[in-house]
Amino acid sequence: MLAIQCRGTTIAALAEGSPILSLLSDLVHAGNAGCPDDELFGRLCEALRGVGLPLARSALQLENLHPVYYGFCLHWELGGPARLVERSRTFGASEEFRQSPYMASLTHGSWRWRAGDGDPELPLVRNLAATGVTDFMAEIIGATGTLPPGITWASRAPGGFSDTDAAFLRTLGPLLVPLFGLGAERRKLDAVLRTYLGAAPGREVLAGQIRRGDVRRLEAVVMLTDLRGFTAMTASASEAELLATLDGYFEVVADAVQSQGGEVLKFIGDGVLSVFPVEAGRLADRAGAAVAAARAAQTAGGAPFTAVLSSGPVAYGNIGARERLDFTVIGLAVNLASRIEAGRAPGRHRRRRGGSRRARPQPRPPSAAGGGGSGRVGRPVGLMLRPAPSEHRDARHEGAGRQGSSLRTNTSEALLSFGTRLSASESNPIQRSFADSAGLPLTPVAWTPPGPTLARRVVCVRRS
Repeated sequence: MLAIQCRGTTIAALAEGSPILSLLSDLVHAGNAGCPDDELFGRLCEALRGVGLPLARSALQLENLHPVYYGFCLHWELGGPARLVERSRTFGASEEFRQSPYMASLTHGSWRWRAGDGDPELPLVRNLAATGVTDFMAEIIGATGTLPPGITWASRAPGGFSDTDAAFLRTLGPLLVPLFGLGAERRKLDAVLRTYLGAAPGREVLAGQIRRGDVRRLEAVVMLTDLRGFTAMTASASEAELLATLDGYFEVVADAVQSQGGEVLKFIGDGVLSVFPVEAGRLADRAGAAVAAARAAQTAGGAPFTAVLSSGPVAYGNIGARERLDFTVIGLAVNLASRIEAGRAPGRHRRRRGGSRRARPQPRPPSAAGGGGSGRVGRPVGLMLRPAPSEHRDARHEGAGRQGSSLRTNTSEALLSFGTRLSASESNPIQRSFADSAGLPLTPVAWTPPGPTLARRVVCVRRS
């Protein structure tokens, strides 16, 4: 073995005689092999007992960057496996946290209680003492972050930790920061990406999909929602009321989408853009999931909103400038949802320059819609779900609800099936999927949408 002289001793001697170095070497190899942090922490604690430390309990606290959790704790107790415990921001603001050993050590750098010191002043340590704990040490082992890394060690041995044991643990603590800090930093990055991009896009970016043009082309059901009456609300409501309304609405929609396996991609002003990727042969399932998500969100209470669903091929991935990218979705299905949501739907009156209204397109018989459509999956399809008039309980939203309605009756839902030469009687799989999911009868009404982009024959299926 190569021996390097170092202040009167050798690296070979240090390597052979240092229990800390030997212990950390095994843990580093396990960590490099992909061992999860909780399992790695359990190995550490069991190894400490293996070298003779009377350890009964330990907890390592690390910071996170998450809107709900301020951090997490790796917790181990003798007789059981180590586990990872998320620490919520609510807990971080509680009296229990303010009187925790971590906060005591954060104030003083370290904190220790032994059985001979009398009753513990901290509630947690008092409870542990009642179960036989005789020694409790808390140390801040790092210097970075708003809440730097901290660790606690507890023993039930008579007399607790010896002076040698305590010195060993104080030396070991800071060495654990790089060992577990790498995983903590990855959790921070994962949390930030999930928070601002979404779970699936965050995973893809973290896996290396970071170049412009890294996109996947797939079939998807797209959902675009729009809060009704928000423009009028901004003129009369306070900033606090606006934020509370938006937050409540966004949370209701996001929860409903995620519960149905969808992915929220964007909050756009008072709109939410979500996507339900379609796997082979699962179009009806994803269409049903999107309809269920929209309906669940609309019936959950809160401010009324419109949900527009469309289906078709999309490009999903990195789009933008060379050094400023956005993870988003584009395609005809997205454009169609946006056009429908903007009001270009059956029954919407468009004013002429002179102020008069353009006549509503008249329904045509089914045969007028043409025939011979192929019903292929790539054909874009849209579904509009609006809250019924009875649901508009907030006076602030009532005027906007009447103005924004795409149907001049009490109808609350309309199914729009777009396609070239699509007949009202043909069996289109996407049309049928949306109709079945929404529980709508297929009553045909022909309509030609304005504008060159969507200047095609259209069949509108509405519920009367």
